[in-house]
Amino acid sequence: MIRSPLSSLLFRALTLAAASTTVGTAGDFEEPIVPVTMESENDWGFEFRPYFWTASIEGDARLGNLPTADVDIGFDDILDWLDMTWASTFNVEHRPSGISFFIDTFYLRMTPDVDTTAGPIDIRSVTIKQAIINPTLAYRVWEQPERLNYLDLTAGVAWTYMSLDFRAKNTVTGADIGPDDRVDWIDLHVGPPARYSLTEKLYTGFLFDISPFQTGADFGLQLASGLGYRVTPWWSVEFMYRYLHIDYEEKDFLYDTDTHGLFLGSVFSW
Repeated sequence: MIRSPLSSLLFRALTLAAASTTVGTAGDFEEPIVPVTMESENDWGFEFRPYFWTASIEGDARLGNLPTADVDIGFDDILDWLDMTWASTFNVEHRPSGISFFIDTFYLRMTPDVDTTAGPIDIRSVTIKQAIINPTLAYRVWEQPERLNYLDLTAGVAWTYMSLDFRAKNTVTGADIGPDDRVDWIDLHVGPPARYSLTEKLYTGFLFDISPFQTGADFGLQLASGLGYRVTPWWSVEFMYRYLHIDYEEKDFLYDTDTHGLFLGSVFSW
């Protein structure tokens, strides 16, 4: 595989921005609520879930006419480069029908620590931004209300936006180098999230999510599994291990990576 100092630097930065890009999102792990009758004043349920993913990334990436670069980024790099991030899911559930709707939102801004020179290039700054909006519908196909166990089917849309602002100068010619590249795509995804209670407070969750429709990425796959704990009736914490594969390519952009790591979530229900 052809590599250059500049292309490796660019994509070591660029691929961090997709660490939380998902085919489906953390909202797919919905904390179930015991169904009630239509006469009840609690026909509707709500959840707010802020979350964090301690991910690392491996794969290949390419931008514009630059050669393809290897990607091997640890979570410590993400922490060092991070300026600002926000990730959360808001869920609305109509309990009698078993239908719910959630929207996952994500924003990331990073300024990587870079060497000031890479061959004849004097690098001034690299800024990465990413935004993700992921609305999804879910339908409950099986449940055990007395144990809060369930199996859902979900279908959703994930819109992903990435930008790279690169500022540098060619020390030989004196020319400024300042591309500001942007790319966005839409993926359709389906999957069956599930939950099973181990004790009154401890539960396990599972997610298999796939996007084979080639509306944006050529292919996407997500697997997640782990434990949750109900601290109070209105507050739970979740610890999941999450794996995500994304294969997206167009003429001037390649992003073929595996992202994996511990997922940490806090669930507020009312």
